[in-house]
Amino acid sequence: MIYLIKLNIAIAIFYIAYRLLFSNDTFFRNRRATLIGAIILSALIPLTNTSTPVDMALKENAVTDIYVTRVLPVLTVTAGTDTATTSGSGTDIARMLLAAYLSISIILVTRTAWCATTIARLARRSPCTTVDGIKVRLVEGSNTSFSFMKWIFADAATLRSAKAADVISHERTHAEQWHTADVLLGELMCAVCWPNPAAWLMRRQIKINLEYLADEHVLALGADTRTYQYHLLALSCPSEKNIAISNNFNVLPLKMRIKMMNKKRTAPQKRAKYLLLLPLAAILLAANNAETQARKIIQPAKTVIVANNKTTDDNDKTVYEASEVLPEFINNESGEKGTEALMKYLCDNVKYPLISMKSGVEGRVIVKFVVNTDGNVSDATIVGSASRNLSQKELDRIATYKRDGNEADDEPGVRIGDACNALDDEAIRVVSSTKWIPGKNKDKPVRVYFTLPINFKLQ
Repeated sequence: MIYLIKLNIAIAIFYIAYRLLFSNDTFFRNRRATLIGAIILSALIPLTNTSTPVDMALKENAVTDIYVTRVLPVLTVTAGTDTATTSGSGTDIARMLLAAYLSISIILVTRTAWCATTIARLARRSPCTTVDGIKVRLVEGSNTSFSFMKWIFADAATLRSAKAADVISHERTHAEQWHTADVLLGELMCAVCWPNPAAWLMRRQIKINLEYLADEHVLALGADTRTYQYHLLALSCPSEKNIAISNNFNVLPLKMRIKMMNKKRTAPQKRAKYLLLLPLAAILLAANNAETQARKIIQPAKTVIVANNKTTDDNDKTVYEASEVLPEFINNESGEKGTEALMKYLCDNVKYPLISMKSGVEGRVIVKFVVNTDGNVSDATIVGSASRNLSQKELDRIATYKRDGNEADDEPGVRIGDACNALDDEAIRVVSSTKWIPGKNKDKPVRVYFTLPINFKLQ
């Protein structure tokens, strides 16, 4: 799911950049390369991590708190109640949403495959003729002309008309330059990123730019511009034979194509603006790396990170950021295990500190700890204290809370720092009492880091 989110964001950013920088110039080949490159980079950047280790304190204080509410379930302890609630990632809901998302993607991919199969069947059963040495497959209907892969299709009436040479030249350009590959790539992008309007708009730009390329090639071969434009107008009514993934001579909007044909060619030196894509890609890559590093702090990765390439043994004290088999919570009394069991255990055992209630202090505490090879917890530390994000507004709210008589008369000197520390201490206490099934590398238990957020909230 995270990959899909990053992919859609990258597609949107590249599309906006394309529209702002390149959509009005006449460098059609550069534009084609840009559109294809944007899709490929959008798919690859979320998979890439080229970052180097950075100061852990900076990461823990800057990005941990942002990411924690999106990745892990969060236990919320409410003052004045005997129970706690869990919230956060909603694993089951996320899986359901992902399944629905992928189901629609599969339907769209199937539709594209069906269209391609339909054209392939049409190519096999259509009679062939030769026009100026070019093989053309005859189809029924009027004003019908399109290409797919190396196949060119046209109706008999079009081939007998005066515009036949321009039509065949146009479709031949599509076929020889493999424009179908661009169209199919755009269809695949829309299938994967179907909720993203930028994906559909980029697909439209791909198709329009391919028509610009074909028009430019026909005119470069010596066709009269005005006559060619009249031929476009004569074929401006699309036929039902034209299929969505084919390249059509009469693709709309004609006004844009005619305007582009009449437009003055862009100065060659302005091609330098395409270099702006490099820093844009670098920024996206850096953002992806920052997010990936943040997630490593919050949640064990799915791959093994082995320090100094050492293998584990019974005496190995290395603490791994991840393991082949991740640690799993287990309640020794009930035998329950897994995330839900962990949340239930925390709900039953976390208590809101009285000193924090009296001071009106609430906040999120993030605890990082080590799950040892015997399943016990050690080295529990606070990587996100309840005190670190108190704003002036929150401090004012706490002062108002205390003025309203919520602080006990026998403890007038309670300080905010002590109240926040009490939340931190309670989080460490309950986390240290948990038991785990240890993580494993190569079927051997290893020590693994784990991170858990607990949210303390006043009524």
